[in-house]
Amino acid sequence: MTEEKFEAKTIYLTPVAASLVVAFLCGFLIVYSETSLETITPLPDTEFGALINASLFVTLIALGATFIYLAMRRFGISFVNFLTGFAFTAAVFLMSAFYLDILFYILDFQYSSLEIAVLAALITFFADYAVFLRKKESSGLSLICVGGALGAF
Repeated sequence: MTEEKFEAKTIYLTPVAASLVVAFLCGFLIVYSETSLETITPLPDTEFGALINASLFVTLIALGATFIYLAMRRFGISFVNFLTGFAFTAAVFLMSAFYLDILFYILDFQYSSLEIAVLAALITFFADYAVFLRKKESSGLSLICVGGALGAF
């Protein structure tokens, strides 16, 4: 019987490094635009507040996992696939609109909300196509870019 052994290589770090580069570029856009960022935690960042915020986060994750488990048992895997696809599509659209707005502000373009929405919809279409229909290298690249953009946000 032949055992396969895992051999760590630096090539396995390439997706992580690429995602970090995307996150750095997106973070640079946010910092350079001097956008006012709202706090997204319910309690201030004190010792007690951090404990409650972390507990709230873990509780929400547990509720979400429970919901997905129950949905999978009740409706099957196709419903969970639909939810995952919807979440990915919504995330790509919202992040595209956010970063396009910042990019156009930095470049001092005159733009309307309709133009941002149309460009965000196009980016979302191509990302969805790459992830859900092509199933090749473009899928991984799209996921790396979305992960980096969400990580910077």
